[in-house]
Amino acid sequence: EGEYNVINFSDPEGSNDGDFAGGVAFPNDTPADDNDFGVMVTAALDIPADGTYQLGFNSDDGAKMRIVGQDWSSILPGSHGDAVIDGQWLTTDALTGRSWTAGEIDLAAGFYKLEAVMFERGGGAGLEIFGRSTLSLGGYELLTSTSAGMAHDFDGLQLVPEPSTLAMLLGIAAMGLLDRESK
Repeated sequence: EGEYNVINFSDPEGSNDGDFAGGVAFPNDTPADDNDFGVMVTAALDIPADGTYQLGFNSDDGAKMRIVGQDWSSILPGSHGDAVIDGQWLTTDALTGRSWTAGEIDLAAGFYKLEAVMFERGGGAGLEIFGRSTLSLGGYELLTSTSAGMAHDFDGLQLVPEPSTLAMLLGIAAMGLLDRESK
């Protein structure tokens, strides 16, 4: 378990740094190429204004993500060929080095619970969560616990401490859990 201000993980020994620079090792990283594990991430998402947002993930291997209680309106072009909307989940269930999947979702201003789950079978490993507002349609950026790098695209769209854990997190937004399969 750990607390992070951005979801930009990679396995340093696995040779897959994803699309965004500055990735950090998964929690419980070992000196080896780590295989056969999963990660679950929960975070609060601060939406500053009503609008349509494009949010997504990139992982090695598959992953799924949801904004609890909200429905995706579509999967965006360029998403992995196995991407589907499964209930509230935006999902790519595939053994792949790049599951890049993004969806469009209408959200009112406010706080939402974001959940993501990914699995790693073998080889490289990574997980990134990114987004943008359709008002700007600039490049995608990692969602972070500070708006400094995001203000020009998101006008403050950011991951924030969940209201129930605000005192404990002290400004760090996401919790990650690593569960390794024993062999």
